[in-house]
Amino acid sequence: MGSLTPFDVKRWDLNAIHTVFETASGRADTLQRLGDSLHQAYNVLADWHGEAGDAFRGDVGKIRRDIEADGAESKQVAAAVSRAETDVSACKSELSDIERAADASGWTLTPDWRIDVGSTWIGRDPVEFAAEQQMARRRRLAPFNT
Repeated sequence: MGSLTPFDVKRWDLNAIHTVFETASGRADTLQRLGDSLHQAYNVLADWHGEAGDAFRGDVGKIRRDIEADGAESKQVAAAVSRAETDVSACKSELSDIERAADASGWTLTPDWRIDVGSTWIGRDPVEFAAEQQMARRRRLAPFNT
């Protein structure tokens, strides 16, 4: 895989990421309800004696543990996707801010994340120009410095 470009960041789809979060959260909730229902059935049939009752309780216990493990995994996926959604949103927002600032000065952002000032530096105070360029670079790196 090549280097990440501004174009790549623009293509990141926050809606798709959010859909994955909702799906994982919904799956965790569904598995929680299923586990609770199995536990209720287990309690209702607790008085069922004999070999069949023992087999039923053993099977329900195993199934419940499997469901709880799957539910916990879905919660972890949802949490990870939620963090990714926050990070992607921050990156997209920061890129938008950088591009707006560059556009306001007549500059462009290159695929390798550099500010291309073109010929706009002509007639500028070199110290002021260097300061503006440094501020733009800091804004670009800000989300990664936290």
